[in-house]
Amino acid sequence: MPNTYAIAQLAIQTALQDPAGAIYTSTILDALMPRVVSVVSGYVPRRTKEAITTVEDTKEMTLTAGLKYGLLSGSKGWWIEKLEYPINDEPEERTFQKFTIWGDVIRLSDECQDTDGEDAYLYMGKKHLLQKAIGTTDDLAGALNGAHAVGATSLVLASLGTGTINIDTALTITGDTTATTYHAIETATIATNAATVKIAPPLVEAALTGAVVTLALATPTMDSVLDEIFILYVVGEAMMEKALSFCLMNRQDTVNNELYQMGFARRNEAISRLRNLTKKAPASVWGE
Repeated sequence: MPNTYAIAQLAIQTALQDPAGAIYTSTILDALMPRVVSVVSGYVPRRTKEAITTVEDTKEMTLTAGLKYGLLSGSKGWWIEKLEYPINDEPEERTFQKFTIWGDVIRLSDECQDTDGEDAYLYMGKKHLLQKAIGTTDDLAGALNGAHAVGATSLVLASLGTGTINIDTALTITGDTTATTYHAIETATIATNAATVKIAPPLVEAALTGAVVTLALATPTMDSVLDEIFILYVVGEAMMEKALSFCLMNRQDTVNNELYQMGFARRNEAISRLRNLTKKAPASVWGE
């Protein structure tokens, strides 16, 4: 089972021989851990297959905010490895099209026929989920304020507590026969016990006024191998940063250099293991 944020943080502090967090505090690690999640994801992403609606009689389609949620990018643009169109439920009969990306616009190659307004599938690399806190703590359930139609990209919630609903928070709707888990794609502020939460994917089943919406931490997506590498990487980064801060405060160059080199070695070992995983990763494995 993947590590939760709290378990991962304790494992990091234990590896640093500081389980109480006296030196490597939660504040220090909270600054490092999200950054390292992004690094790990850049080598071994969370792979998803998600639908995008085509525009009839064109070759272009535009990425929505929901599709871009967690989507990795690099020098060549968004991390989209494959585009399936038209959709076929039989794996051996699937058709993958050549395409280009300019900003948020995906354009099929000239040799592909114009689309007909139906869905296509994007096979994408996204950042892994490792959420620390939901935000609000005094009420983890709300209710839909008004009926919501299929395809809605936000939920209008009432009967909440106070605070925020953080990005990545998982939302489930009582009575949803599809049992879909939605995620907040932006942090929403709760005001007078109400909030509007932008979600991904779009609503797959209509929901009635008053339906209970439960908030929960996003399920972590790194497997046990990535968890181990993630911990090693954060440990290395934490040692290096602590060595630099000690050097600035105390100028104990010899001790600090040893600590820095130890951290450097751990981080490099983590990077080496990530590179090996990248070489071995099967290209055909996708998530949702």
